[in-house]
Amino acid sequence: MSSVGAELTMHGIREDATFVGRYLSALRRSANRSFAPQLSFCMGSYLALFIYEGLRKLRSIDETLAQELSSGAEQMIVRSRHSLKFFEDTKRGLDGVRSAFGEEIIPAHRDYFVGLLRFKWLEPFAKDIGIYRYDDRVISTTHSATFALGLEARTISQDDAGAQVRQFSEEYGQYFGRLGARIDTHQTSFPDTLDPIAFSQKVEDLRSAKFYPDTFNGDSTPDLNAALVLLLGHLNFITYVVAPEGSEAPQSYTTFKIRFLTIYQVVRSLSILRDVQAETLRPDSRAVIDTILQHPASISILRDDVRPLRNTLMHYGLDSRLDPSAVDTSAFIRSLIAATLDENQADQFFADVDSCISVAARSMNDWFGRPTLRRGR
Repeated sequence: MSSVGAELTMHGIREDATFVGRYLSALRRSANRSFAPQLSFCMGSYLALFIYEGLRKLRSIDETLAQELSSGAEQMIVRSRHSLKFFEDTKRGLDGVRSAFGEEIIPAHRDYFVGLLRFKWLEPFAKDIGIYRYDDRVISTTHSATFALGLEARTISQDDAGAQVRQFSEEYGQYFGRLGARIDTHQTSFPDTLDPIAFSQKVEDLRSAKFYPDTFNGDSTPDLNAALVLLLGHLNFITYVVAPEGSEAPQSYTTFKIRFLTIYQVVRSLSILRDVQAETLRPDSRAVIDTILQHPASISILRDDVRPLRNTLMHYGLDSRLDPSAVDTSAFIRSLIAATLDENQADQFFADVDSCISVAARSMNDWFGRPTLRRGR
């Protein structure tokens, strides 16, 4: 890696670490502590992405910053980081993601909660999934969090599960601390803009056997519906939580990175679903997916010439097709877009990303169903 390439890589790594420091500082404020666990479910896979990709680059740039993780933390980070690819994950693919929910997570959680019952006749009524919402929109579930955090399905039944997660979280914090992340109560971040009352005041416990068949593609594909709830949660998170619609505040490098990578992978995943398993989709499901994929903003962000930007943001290292001399760290994200496309297209691309997120979120929430109809299930 050239000295310029290493400098740009380190800039991206430190930008993400600084963002994490501000985020964690915000969670420590008393006004934000009530919803900190819910945000942790949503942010976990992004933190894993930063660590996984950062360590890969640091080993060749500055080994003093690349302190190795414990085996358990490393395995968890690998699974969590790959969860962000959704259906494009080369390790799992669409079938693998469906199986992870249908054959691993859902049965493990159901067995655990059934096992807590004193009377066998109550088994059909066991509630085995928790739903988390912001402003009445799903942002995570206990099933989605298990997948996104990289936890093994059986973790829920392990007595030391909490201790394991705390240990791994400490290792996460040590990584970001080495890169300059600081806990400073004067720093602000997106949690400071959120309304605590808009979060679920308590976990919404439901029966997954009733919940999943009543969402998205219907009762014939509960495992697919579970995977789509994962996509919906990430989509609502970037739309209404990280950078709420209508916000005029400029987006930081990391805020844009989180939003762009998520919408890119959501749209790519819906394209894979339509192309690979069209026969499993109901006509109304195909219509929703087509509405999203045929929108001009979706076409714009999935263009082949956008792929170098996606690769650079995902992996830190500047894509080989980009000119390092065209990238300015003082206007990092804009110059990356200009180097990928053209300076004259930068403003339109920002608008396309926002538009694609808005269209996808609206369509996916409508497809999922009116939230009020999901209550009490």
